[in-house]
Amino acid sequence: MDLRTLYNKAILGENLYQQVKQARSELYSKYPDSTPFVGKMFSMNQKEGFIKLAKNFKNLAAIMKGKDQQLIQNMHLVTEIGVLFLHFNAFLSTIQMLGTPEQVKYWENLALNFQVLGAYAQTEMGHGSDVQGLLSRADYDLETDSFILNSQDPKSGKYWPGVLGINCTHCVFQAQTFVKGQYIGVQTFVVPIRDKNNQMKQYPGVEAGDIGPKFGFQYTDNGYLYLKNYRIPRENLLMRYCQVSKDGSFKIAGKKAIKLGYGSMLNLRVILVASFCFGALSSTHLAYHNRELAKKYCEETYHLQKKQIGIRDIYFKEDFARMTSYLMSSLKLKEMYARYQKAIQQDDPNILSILAEIHILSAGFKACSSWAQLQTVRQNLIYNDPIGHLNWSGQPQRLGDSIPAPTYEGDNHVLLQQTGKYLLKLFMVIQKAKKSKESLSDKEKFMLGGELSFFVDCAFQRKAVDVLHNLNMNDFESVMKALEMTLFLYIQDVAQSIYSEIKTGEKPIHKLLNEQYQDRIVNYSKFFIHVMNVRFCRSYLLQNSFESKTEKTLQTLLHIYLLSMVDLYKVLMFTYQLSNASKLAPIANLKYQLYTQINDKFLIDSFENPIKEFQNSNSVDVFEKESQNIEAYLTETFTELANEQQKQTPRL
Repeated sequence: MDLRTLYNKAILGENLYQQVKQARSELYSKYPDSTPFVGKMFSMNQKEGFIKLAKNFKNLAAIMKGKDQQLIQNMHLVTEIGVLFLHFNAFLSTIQMLGTPEQVKYWENLALNFQVLGAYAQTEMGHGSDVQGLLSRADYDLETDSFILNSQDPKSGKYWPGVLGINCTHCVFQAQTFVKGQYIGVQTFVVPIRDKNNQMKQYPGVEAGDIGPKFGFQYTDNGYLYLKNYRIPRENLLMRYCQVSKDGSFKIAGKKAIKLGYGSMLNLRVILVASFCFGALSSTHLAYHNRELAKKYCEETYHLQKKQIGIRDIYFKEDFARMTSYLMSSLKLKEMYARYQKAIQQDDPNILSILAEIHILSAGFKACSSWAQLQTVRQNLIYNDPIGHLNWSGQPQRLGDSIPAPTYEGDNHVLLQQTGKYLLKLFMVIQKAKKSKESLSDKEKFMLGGELSFFVDCAFQRKAVDVLHNLNMNDFESVMKALEMTLFLYIQDVAQSIYSEIKTGEKPIHKLLNEQYQDRIVNYSKFFIHVMNVRFCRSYLLQNSFESKTEKTLQTLLHIYLLSMVDLYKVLMFTYQLSNASKLAPIANLKYQLYTQINDKFLIDSFENPIKEFQNSNSVDVFEKESQNIEAYLTETFTELANEQQKQTPRL
C-alpha cells in the first residue's frame, strides 16, 4: 500500500474513491455549473448558495440513476456535502439498523431513488442529545392503529437537525413511547413532514422551519420541528427490536434493544473522524499551494512569508503527523464498527460490552479530532497570511466549516465525560480484579480484555521505576509504555479521589462527576484518546503492508506525534516519576532529525484534494483572474477618486 492509497482508503475505500472521482468528472462535464468554486461559494449569501447546492443536488441525482448503491449512499462526496450527507448517513443508516427487513427494503427503495429526502431529528431545544431526557412523546391509539406524536412544550421541539428546515420530506424521530399507557422506552419513527407532491407544504400538525445562517454548512438548512397531535401509521415505528401489534400488544427484544437503538449514531461519529482529518489535511494541502503561488506571483508577499517558513514547516509536518494518525485510527474505528454490526447479526452475548467500548472510543475520537482540525486550519490561515485571509484561498471556508465541528453529534466536553466515566468503571473493575479475578462477571472480563487491556498490564505488571529506567526517547516502545503508565496513574488518582468523596456521602455523585471533577475527567479522557491514537496507528502499521518509502514516512510521522505527546504531558510524567530532565533533554534534537526525514512534496503529492481549485490545472488561472480583477477594481477606484479630487480643487 502506498500513501495515496491509505488516504483514499481512509476516506472511502480505494474502489469507491475511484467511483466517486469518475462520478465527479461526469457531473462537471455534463453540468459545468455544478463545479464548486470556493471563493465564489463563500461570498454568496445563504439564499444564493442554497439555490446553487439545490441545483447541484438535482444534477447529481440525474446522473446517479442506476449507479451502485454504495456509491449513491456516498454521493455527498462527489460535490459539496449539502443535503445528501445526512439523508444517507443518518436518516437511511438509522432505518437500515433499526428497521425490519421489510421496512429497510421499502425505505431504501424510496431513499435511493430520491422519492423521499430524510433528516435525523433527535436533538431537542431543552435537552440537546441527551436521549433519556427527550420530551417528545408518542402514544399508540388502538382505535385508529396509529401513533400520536406531540412536542409537549417549547423545550421539546427538535432543534438544529440538518435538512429539517426546508428540504426534507421525512425524518427519523425519537420520542418517549407509550402503548396502552405503559412506557416502552425511547423509540424511533419515520415521520412524514412535507408533501413533495404539493409544493412541499407541511402536513397538518407539523410546524417546521429554518433557523437561519450559521458557521459550517453555510448553505444547508438546519431547522426546528414541533408536532401537535400528529398521527402516523403504526408501521412507521422502526420495529427491528420493538414490535407493536395492532391489538396493542408489544414485544421488546430484551433489555438491550433500547441501547442497541442508539448504535445507529456510532457510524456517523466514526465517519466524522475521517471527515475531520480530510478537512484538516485539505487545508494543509491548500496552504502549501498558496505558499507556492505566493512565491511565483507575489514576490513581496512571499518574502513576508519567508520569515515564517521555518516555523510553518514545523507546523506543516506536525499537522500531517497528527491528522494522519487520526486518519489511521479512523480505519481501526471502522473495523470496530464492522465487528459491532456482525455481533448484532450473530446475537453475540457480549454485544452491549462491544457497544460500550466503541461508543466511548468513537465519542472521544470525534471530540479530539474535531479540535485537532480546528487547530490545524487556524494555523494554516495565519501562516498563509495575507493570502490565507482571502476567500478564494479556501482557508476562510475551511475555518467556517471547522469552528462548529466540536458541537456535531454531541458537545465535545459531554462526549469526553462519557469516555471518562467508562474509564472510572474500568478502574473499579481493576481494583476488584486485584482482590479476586474469579469474582469478575463476563462483562467485567470483557472490559479488561478488549482494546483497553494495556491498563491491566499497567496495574499488574509494570513498575514506575522500571519504566523510568528503560525510557529512551529514541525507543518508540519505551516512550509508549511511559505514556500509558502516566495515563493509568493519573486516572487512578482522580478515581480514588472521587470514590473517597462518594463514601463520605457529603455530595451527590452527579455533582462530583459533572461539576467538581469535570475538568479532570475531560483532561484524562483527552490524554486517553491521544494514547489510543498512537496504539491504533501502531497496530494498523503492523497489520498492513506498505511500500518501503510510505512505511518509513508513516513511522516517522507517528514518532513525531508520540514525542509531541511527551511534550504535552511531561509535567504529569515528572509528577509520577516516570521521566526526568536528562530523559527529556534529547527531544528537541530528535524531533528536528525526524522533521528532516519528511519530504514535504511526497506528502502533498500523496494527498488528493478533489474539490479544491488548487488540485485543478486551472489553479494559476484562478489566481491570475482574481489578481487582475483586484487590480482593475483598484485602478478604477483610484481614478475615480483622483477625478473627484481634481473637480473639487479650487483654481488659482
